[in-house]
Amino acid sequence: MKRATLILAILLAAPSLQAQSKAELREFELQLKLATTAFDAGRFEDAIKSFTRASEIVDHPRLQIQIALAHMKLSHCADARGILEAVESQDLDPGTMAELEARQKDLEQCVGSGELQVVCDSGVEVLVNGVAQVCGTTTAVNVGEYKVSAQAPGFMDFENLALVEEGQLTEVVVSLEPVPTVVAVEASDPMPWDVIGLAAAGVGVGLIGVGIIDDMTTTSARLDDMKAAVAAGNQSRFEELESEGEAFAVRPVLLVSVGGALVVGGLATWWLSRTDESSLAIRIKTDGVEAAITW
Repeated sequence: MKRATLILAILLAAPSLQAQSKAELREFELQLKLATTAFDAGRFEDAIKSFTRASEIVDHPRLQIQIALAHMKLSHCADARGILEAVESQDLDPGTMAELEARQKDLEQCVGSGELQVVCDSGVEVLVNGVAQVCGTTTAVNVGEYKVSAQAPGFMDFENLALVEEGQLTEVVVSLEPVPTVVAVEASDPMPWDVIGLAAAGVGVGLIGVGIIDDMTTTSARLDDMKAAVAAGNQSRFEELESEGEAFAVRPVLLVSVGGALVVGGLATWWLSRTDESSLAIRIKTDGVEAAITW
């Protein structure tokens, strides 16, 4: 596509060229040729530089339109849009207006681009939207959302969504967590429930014995005192001893009741501990933190 020939033919008729020196006109023509050659070769950044230099000599809307088109080829949609909007605000001839409308239609199909970089340690396998990616490499991609996944032996899988914006560098840092280490071992129950059960039953038997002895001792002594009070005709002392007897009767009952509960509970604990003498312990260790579950 011989863009320089077409643009030069149009611009030579522009009144603004009459004020340029021969040296400037030669530079203008040179920059147009350089820009066209670079554009046709796909070197759009070089084309933009040469078109821009030419526009500094002779500013014409057609040059700006060509610069916008080169930006679109580079997926610099926002830059192209800004240039075309500036051109649209000018007073244009029919040919330039037709060229502008054609480039505006091209802009509707333009997809912006940005850069994506995945940072990770060596030995990590990285995929971006299912495609292998080399860690640390900066890649030009279209704007949008990208699924970044990574995996390595001994580590949990990593997954993240990266949003790439036009003209921006999006960096994703891969941080892998070690796979939890699970160890199952058969271990004895840490609590000696059989011993605890027998001890509780023993204490209960002791309390029952104390309660019976206390009841027998206090009852016998109280009866002797009541007989002595009757023999002496001391009615008030008799009533006092009778009232104390009702209070003393509560203590042996409590001792026997508590002792009985301990005997029953202790024997039950001992029996249950003998039917399941071991338990399964699970230890989970990851990232320096260890947790144990026993049942």
